[in-house]
Amino acid sequence: MIFKFALLFLAYFGSCDDDFDIPELGSSLKASYKLMHSYDGKNWEERGTITITSHGDKRRKPLISIKNHSFNKEKLDLDGLYYVGIYKDEDSKLLIQSAIRTCNLVAADLLDNVSVYLDLEKGQILAVNYQASLAGCAYSTSAAFPQTTMEVGMVKEALKPIYTLPKVEDPQEQQSFFRKYWWVFLIGFFIMMNSAGNPQAQGQGQAQG
Repeated sequence: MIFKFALLFLAYFGSCDDDFDIPELGSSLKASYKLMHSYDGKNWEERGTITITSHGDKRRKPLISIKNHSFNKEKLDLDGLYYVGIYKDEDSKLLIQSAIRTCNLVAADLLDNVSVYLDLEKGQILAVNYQASLAGCAYSTSAAFPQTTMEVGMVKEALKPIYTLPKVEDPQEQQSFFRKYWWVFLIGFFIMMNSAGNPQAQGQGQAQG
């Protein structure tokens, strides 16, 4: 009898859909972007290269690094702004920009930070935030070349809601469930009837003996 119920259990749950499928991880990504800069906001030139590497695991942030190639401290407008920008992707002409006061960069001894917000699935830059590592304003520094730290954020992940509304059960879905698995309940009914009749037959046999 226990064996029959075990077969029934396997037949029922083996045919049901699995609600706990593990989502597939995104594809790996390794892309390079030119870090552009401008001393006046009009004339742009390449300052360095940003490399972003992701191994497809959405639970971990991508790795990001930068190499500065070109910078001329003498071109800084100490009373103006200093600009940086990154193209949206390798083929795009859209330059996403950010700027700070030049005296802030000088006060930080050219220690700066670039934060990149990324659409990991498309490999596109969505936003750039640029800031000096220290607050203040100065007009001279002994540093000759920027020392840059990088950060990366995945904007699409941040925009996903933390909580989701409960799903309202559709009566049609319940009806389709019973229509699909009616035979399971029918088999269970006959097994229960059969198991209920066997003890009576055994009791009659013992009484006759």
